[in-house]
Amino acid sequence: MKGKIIPVILACVLISQTAFAQTEDSSEESIANLYQTYTQVFPGDTSDNELLTLDEALERAVKNSSSSKTLASSLDLIEKQWEFYGESYSGSYSYSNLVNLLNSQNNYKSTRISKKAAEEEVKYSTKQTYASIILAEREIAIQEQSLKTEEKQLVIDRKKNKLGLLSDESLKQSELSYQKSKEELNITKEELELLYKSLNVLIGVDENTRYSFEMPVTYEILELPNSIESYIDTKIPLAASVQISEIELNNAQENYNIRGLNEDSTEVYSYDSLVNNLNSADLSLKDQKDSVREEMRTLYNTIKSEESTINLNMTELEDMKESYNISLQKYNEGTISELELMQAERDMAQMEYSILESLYNHMLDVEKFTNMDLF
Repeated sequence: MKGKIIPVILACVLISQTAFAQTEDSSEESIANLYQTYTQVFPGDTSDNELLTLDEALERAVKNSSSSKTLASSLDLIEKQWEFYGESYSGSYSYSNLVNLLNSQNNYKSTRISKKAAEEEVKYSTKQTYASIILAEREIAIQEQSLKTEEKQLVIDRKKNKLGLLSDESLKQSELSYQKSKEELNITKEELELLYKSLNVLIGVDENTRYSFEMPVTYEILELPNSIESYIDTKIPLAASVQISEIELNNAQENYNIRGLNEDSTEVYSYDSLVNNLNSADLSLKDQKDSVREEMRTLYNTIKSEESTINLNMTELEDMKESYNISLQKYNEGTISELELMQAERDMAQMEYSILESLYNHMLDVEKFTNMDLF
């Protein structure tokens, strides 16, 4: 999907002017050129808008994040509380002062983890929106070219209908198909406008500001050092949500140890509350671990499914290129029409887009799978 095609795609050659050259798969293929590899059909126009790099977008989004700002302020406040309770405990020992000191220490640890997780979530969300814009722009370029092909077909069908070579019902279906394609193009353009505005909100600029975009797409099959279950076992303790739950359990345990095990420091109702808090924190930690395990397992299966789809589509695209080269030769010989050649181009463009979309999704899913701050 790209109306304003990424600036690095200047050297693409229109398929209607030359046949596809067969290229060998290579692990040394420049990953930055994968976008170019899968936008050879209908490369589209370059944009005159200012380039907003992904790094710039991420930096602006983090600085503009209200959750990150709030957590940063909370950290400053909690740090001051920590100092205050530390001084209070040093000056006058009491169970209450000790509990307040430990609570502030644990609160600081969990808030620091939350802040980092929030920043990573903002970055990831920004990357998703940034990639969605590139794909939407690319889809529009393909839809616009496809519409031209359908328009040519419609003109031919109308002439055939006048000559009695095509029924009124068939012509009606052709006209409906053309109108549907126009509506789909308009919908994609509307969706793109929403994506532009969403990104602008994330980075804190006017919603009507427009940029050009450039996001190299990478593809490497996800390989794990051991089984998926063993891998998940090693990663669960690193998940941000699990670390926070562990801190909360530790905090509940410390409160219980200090107050619940000292008869002169508590009352019956307080003891029951401490036990309940401890049990709840323990259950919460187990639930959180189970949740992370299930989410990672599901994401891993999604990634593997994406890899299968990508590989199958890449193979199919190579077959389509071979067929296109044959069709181009026939067109040059005058044995098939320009419309038939255009239809073949459209089919290849749509397959390229399917691959490109899967590549971006795979890249983002792998990033999430390996970043435990996002769990």
